[in-house]
Amino acid sequence: MNSLLLSKKYFQVKPFQSRYETKLALFFLLIAATFGLLLRLMYVLPVPANYKFLLHTHSHIAMLGWMYFAIIFLLKKHLIPRVVNRTPYRLNLIITTISVFGMMFSFPFTGYALISIVSSSLFIFTTYHLCYLVFKDLKVAKLLRSTKKLINFGLIFLIISSIGPWSLSAIMASGNSGSSLYSNAIYFYLHFMYNGFLVFMLIALLTHHFSSVVKSVKQLDSSISILVFSGFSTVILSFLWNIDNQVFHVIGLVVALLQLYGFIKFYRSFDLEMIKASLKKRSGVFKLVIWIILLSFMAKLLLQILSSCPWIVGESIVNRDFVIGYIHLVFLGFISFSLFGLLFYSQQSKLLFKFASTLFLIGFIGTEMMLFVRGGFPLLFTQKSITWLLIVFSAFLTLGSLLYLILEYRQVRRLS
Repeated sequence: MNSLLLSKKYFQVKPFQSRYETKLALFFLLIAATFGLLLRLMYVLPVPANYKFLLHTHSHIAMLGWMYFAIIFLLKKHLIPRVVNRTPYRLNLIITTISVFGMMFSFPFTGYALISIVSSSLFIFTTYHLCYLVFKDLKVAKLLRSTKKLINFGLIFLIISSIGPWSLSAIMASGNSGSSLYSNAIYFYLHFMYNGFLVFMLIALLTHHFSSVVKSVKQLDSSISILVFSGFSTVILSFLWNIDNQVFHVIGLVVALLQLYGFIKFYRSFDLEMIKASLKKRSGVFKLVIWIILLSFMAKLLLQILSSCPWIVGESIVNRDFVIGYIHLVFLGFISFSLFGLLFYSQQSKLLFKFASTLFLIGFIGTEMMLFVRGGFPLLFTQKSITWLLIVFSAFLTLGSLLYLILEYRQVRRLS
C-alpha cells in the first residue's frame, strides 16, 4: 500500500496546475547548454564573442534560470499547493522572468554593465519577495515539521547567498575586481546557493515524498540540525585556497566529515526497503538516473573532504579543469538529474524521456572524464583530441536539453 502511495500519489500531475515555470526552466537549460557548447567551440572556431561574457551568461542562466525556476515550481506544486495566493506568486514569477531575460540578453554583449547589473539586482529582490511569501504560507501548510525546517533553512541560505553579489559591487567600486576578496565573494555566493538553497530544497522534496516511510522523526530532525550547521560551516572550504594556516584546513576537514555524518544519519532515518520497493518497477533508464544522482552526491561529499587537504587546494588553484569538473559534477550530476527525476517522474517510462536522459548522461559522463583527464592525466589524449571530444559531449548535453523541453511541451499538450 505504501509502495503504491509513493509511486502514484505524490507525483501525480494535475491538469489545472500550470507548468509555465517548468517550460521556462527547461528553455533556460537549453540556452545554458547552448552557451556551454559555444564556449567549447571558441577553442577551435573564430566565434565573434567575448569568452568571459559568454561564461557569465552560461553560469547565470544555468543556475538562476534552469535550476531556480525548476526548484520554485516543485516547491509551489508539491509543498505549498493549497495555501498559495496565486496573484503575488504570479507577479513574482513575471518580474523574475524579466530579470533572467535581462541577464540573458545583456551578459553576452556587455558582461557586468548597467543592464546586467540591474537585472541581477532585480532578481535578488524577487528572491527576497518569494522568501517572504513562502515563509508566510509555510506556517499553515500541512507538512512534516522536518520538511518545513528544510524549506525554511533553504530559503535562509538563499537570502544569505545574496551577500556575495552585493559585496561584489563595493569590491569592484574600490578597484579590487581581481583580488582574492572578489573571488571569495563569488565562492561565498556559490556555496550558499548550491550547498545551501538548492541542496536543502531538493532534500525537502525528498523528505516530503518519503514522509510515509520515516522510521524516526527524532533522528530525522537531529540529522537536519547537523546538516544546517555543516551547511553554514563548510563555507570555510571555499576560502582555503588563500589561507595558509593549517588550523583552518583541519576545521574544514572536521566540518566536511560532519556533513557526511549528517547525510548518513538522514539516509538512515527512512525505511530503505520501502523506498527500494517503490522504485522497483521504474524503468531501467530512470534507475540509472537515480544511481547517477547518488554517485554524484557521494563524490561531491568525498571531494569536499579532500578539498581540506592543502595539496588538493593547491592543485585546484593551478588546474581550472578540476574546479569546472567539480561544479559540473554538482550542477549536472546531482542537481540537474534530480530535477529531471522530479519533473518527469510520471513520464519516466516514455521513450522520449529515456532518449533525452541517455543523451544528457553521455554528455555529462563524457565531459567529466575529459575534464579530469585533461587536469590529471594530460598525456592520455592530445589537447586537440580532448578539445574536440569536449565539443562532442557538450553537443550531447545540448541535444538532451532540447529533448527534455520537447517532452515537457508534449506533457502539457496531453494534460490540456
